[in-house]
Amino acid sequence: MTLPHFLILASSLACRAAAAPLALSRGAGGAAHLAPEFDEGAAMPSAGFVFSRNATADGFAWLPEGWSTSIKGLTDHINMNVLFVPIAIGFALIVLVISSMIAAGHIRIGRKSEDAAPGMDEAPSPMSSLSSSQAPPTLHNWSIMGIVALTSYRFYTGFLSSTWMPYLLAMEGHQLMNHRQSFFMGSAKLIYGLSILLNPIFGFIGDGAVAISHGVGRRLFIRIGLSLAVIGLYICVLSGRDQAFLSFLSGVLVWRLGEALNDVTTEALVPEMVHPKQFKIASAIKASSFLLGGLLGYVLLMLMTHVRFTWLYYAYPVGMFICSLPPLYLLNQNRPIVHAKMGHEEQTFLQSMAQAYVDPCRYPGGFPYACLAVCVFSLGTAPMFYMLLIVRDLVGFTDPANQQFHFSVVSIIFFLSAAVASCVVALIQRAKPDGNAIGRDNGSGGEEGAPESTGGAPTGGPTMRLKGPLLAWSMTTFGLTVLAMPFIALIPSLSWRSGTLMCLALVLGGAFGVAFTLFQDMTWQLLPLGVRVANAMGFSVMCRLFGIGIGNFISGLLLDMAYSDALGQYKVWGYFVMHSFSAICVFISVPIASSVIRMVEEGELQPLKAPTA
Repeated sequence: MTLPHFLILASSLACRAAAAPLALSRGAGGAAHLAPEFDEGAAMPSAGFVFSRNATADGFAWLPEGWSTSIKGLTDHINMNVLFVPIAIGFALIVLVISSMIAAGHIRIGRKSEDAAPGMDEAPSPMSSLSSSQAPPTLHNWSIMGIVALTSYRFYTGFLSSTWMPYLLAMEGHQLMNHRQSFFMGSAKLIYGLSILLNPIFGFIGDGAVAISHGVGRRLFIRIGLSLAVIGLYICVLSGRDQAFLSFLSGVLVWRLGEALNDVTTEALVPEMVHPKQFKIASAIKASSFLLGGLLGYVLLMLMTHVRFTWLYYAYPVGMFICSLPPLYLLNQNRPIVHAKMGHEEQTFLQSMAQAYVDPCRYPGGFPYACLAVCVFSLGTAPMFYMLLIVRDLVGFTDPANQQFHFSVVSIIFFLSAAVASCVVALIQRAKPDGNAIGRDNGSGGEEGAPESTGGAPTGGPTMRLKGPLLAWSMTTFGLTVLAMPFIALIPSLSWRSGTLMCLALVLGGAFGVAFTLFQDMTWQLLPLGVRVANAMGFSVMCRLFGIGIGNFISGLLLDMAYSDALGQYKVWGYFVMHSFSAICVFISVPIASSVIRMVEEGELQPLKAPTA
């Protein structure tokens, strides 16, 4: 594992160095091509993997006729440095996949030997298809640091979310589409949202992989996701360097597909490996890790106001690599976890893909409604990702360095408030336990082996009676704060406008932290028995991130209508329209979320079982 992962890390860090000698130039016919940035008479770089500019057709005499000319033309116009990065990443990906497949083969052979051994005469269950060697593992209580390590990838996700959507896309949009910055940001976020639609399929396939080995299956998908993300990052680096709009969007697509694989896989780890009694503390730790990662991102942005934004292309692969190591290390359980019943396995591939989207919508209880509430609520979170434009247009900072500094300060306040609110919610839930979890089976994926979970709804303990009003209050507060933000522009003093935005960020962050933590805990607890965990969590993540992507795209279009060429910024009425749309979405999500909590409080949830095929 170490060598391929270091190849990926080294390759991604080398991408900027590889892209540096490239520039976009025009040939005689007006066609664009990549040309090295050095004088024609200068010597070529001496790296061993760079083809010589003086290579002639005779050097490629062994190739078919015509090929040598094409290769020489390629070497005349492209510094072959850039090919090293995708080749190294591809090699690392192949090594990772092959190593995981070999490990899975050894595990399967060993399991067959165990099943054929004397004394192992117990037949597999026709309902769960689990042999005696495939008994679901007994879950144990995790330490706080263990849960922190298991959810450590959320720290990188928070760092990425805080710097990519609100800052990096804004800066790249200014470089690529100066006068249509919000449209560029909205387009990139739309691709981000659409790529999330594949999350349930990724989860469905991943759940099939863990039927061979839980550790190998999950590790394989994390490794593939890391590789795809780095390749997409590399495409974005080259596209931003050459100001290629469509190529940049294609890089965003590949990048986000890799992140989607990682999100689906890491989201399934807590329901599969952590005892249901620890879901509340796990949800708070996961939310806090995400928020602290975002906090680190904004601190670095504040400290590096005079550094070009492309430093983030170095930080992302480093953070991705470091934060993926703890869960990869903890995925050491080689026994299988079979989530689905035999009826699902008899379907065709297309039917299975359809079931990846249909089944989560048919789960009994409140899980589909919880996903709907998260999706609608996420539609209204767009103003968080346009904070840099808000600092410029509503507060009135015109200097780019001042914009970045105050943007970082406001965002730090937001994330600190959200992190503190998440911890407070965790302490409240820990002090007032409400009994068993809802419909859980110790994460084993089957109906057996759940001695400490009743599989029914709780009777409505003190924490559950507290969750409903607390969630509704936090969501309503979030919506009202979003609605109030455009009124900052009516304040005459710059310092008062800046201070007011900081106060609103404090309230907005606290409300978001409470809602984010309660939504996560509620989603985990509402998972029925015997479902494909990664598929279900992929569907939940899809709803949340799809809402974010679509909400940002619509908000970008609304804001783009208010652009003023004379001012070089967006008019205030555009922010009123965008924030009103976001607030309406948040207010619509409040009764949906409250209905889910009310179903639990009134005991309307019967013992939850997976739908039959």
